[in-house]
Amino acid sequence: MRRPWLSVVMPTYNGERYVGAALESIEREGADGIEIIAVDDGSTDSTPQILESFKTRLPLTVQNPGRLGNWTASTNRAMASATGEYLCWLHQDDVWRPGRLRPSPVPGALHVP
Repeated sequence: MRRPWLSVVMPTYNGERYVGAALESIEREGADGIEIIAVDDGSTDSTPQILESFKTRLPLTVQNPGRLGNWTASTNRAMASATGEYLCWLHQDDVWRPGRLRPSPVPGALHVP
């Protein structure tokens, strides 16, 4: 298996209202050559089920370590699992704008619209 060019780190906690839209924004950009690592911080809503439902649609790994206590600990855990050449964050209540992964005119950089 080839190493992903991009690891997307997503900490989650009780984000059922947002996490689906965040993952759909990745799906719209195309997931070729990327990995997504979601670390759920012990959600008590349907966030874990929503994450699981995207595993057939995206290269998504879901970690459920229980309550770590904050998004930084979840982010650090996901970063430790990342294997991509580059790393980026996508919080559960954010979305990628169209063209997020479009190549940049600067070699080695991503275009940020």
